[in-house]
Amino acid sequence: GALGTIIFIVWIFALGIWGLSGKRTLPIGWRGQLLCFGQRMNTYFGEGIRWTPWPFGIKSVDSREKVLKLDPVKVFTKDNIELKIDVTIIYKIVDPHLYFDVEESGIKQGLDDIRDQVIRSQVRNMLLADVLRVQDDFRQQTQIEAGPHWGIEIVKVVVAGIEADSGVLKDLALKERTELRKEGQKVELELFANQVRALMVSPPDGPGLNLEQAIEQ
Repeated sequence: GALGTIIFIVWIFALGIWGLSGKRTLPIGWRGQLLCFGQRMNTYFGEGIRWTPWPFGIKSVDSREKVLKLDPVKVFTKDNIELKIDVTIIYKIVDPHLYFDVEESGIKQGLDDIRDQVIRSQVRNMLLADVLRVQDDFRQQTQIEAGPHWGIEIVKVVVAGIEADSGVLKDLALKERTELRKEGQKVELELFANQVRALMVSPPDGPGLNLEQAIEQ
């Protein structure tokens, strides 16, 4: 009768609310993991509209690329010069299950530690002049060592800067200029010696000048 009708209407109304409550929208670039009574399941969702009514749910995360600037690392080179090296990591989340197992601060600390290990292991065996030329090597090595940790993928490693004391850099530039000048003088002397030897070659292959004549010529 009337009671049954009321119960049916209430049931339909409750069912409608239950159904509508399960609508979830994951924004563009986000990923989600299915929950059942709050426990994570091995089911994942991409962006878009999903239907997960109670007792189900979705734990979501922004899986677009993120930029993480690491703390500067200070390290000494083989010639005992202190450098400050800035590194920025670009990464994205590829495995929400692993990612949800760690704190964001833990990822930063882990990447800091990996970056320190890579850079320190290389720089301590290198001279300052060599360090300034191998920024790309640091990028590649850090990317390899970091790898797919904590459900993330390292997209890019940017060595933002390698800084040394300005006085040290000036001394290094002066040293390089001096070495280039010496190398140029060496080439000029070698060319001069070749020309003298060519003038001293006996006829008919050369003029046959003696040493003094060849030098004067």
